[in-house]
Amino acid sequence: MAQNGPHTARRPRPRKPPATYISAPRTSTAEAPTGISAKFLRELQAYKSRIGPRAFALAVDDNGSWVSGSVSGVEAQAAANQEALSQCKGTREKAQIQAPCRLFAVEDKVVW
Repeated sequence: MAQNGPHTARRPRPRKPPATYISAPRTSTAEAPTGISAKFLRELQAYKSRIGPRAFALAVDDNGSWVSGSVSGVEAQAAANQEALSQCKGTREKAQIQAPCRLFAVEDKVVW
């Protein structure tokens, strides 16, 4: 039985972009991809190997200078996030990095 009356078309729901997960290449320092420092890759590999709630914060200046802070094994994710940001901020001030610290990764998910 057909229904009479106005028909409204449904709009498609916007799709979320797929989540990005950390998968740093396993390279030696001599094989670091162009534009990515070997030191950053080492820090990211060390972060990936940790367990428990973990977070990785990063501040990157326009000239490519950067500092980071990371933490794992704390009671809660929120505490890991705060501690990683705090570590990054302390290092940022010493290194005179102008960019603010931001969370780069929470657990295995890139959030930047």
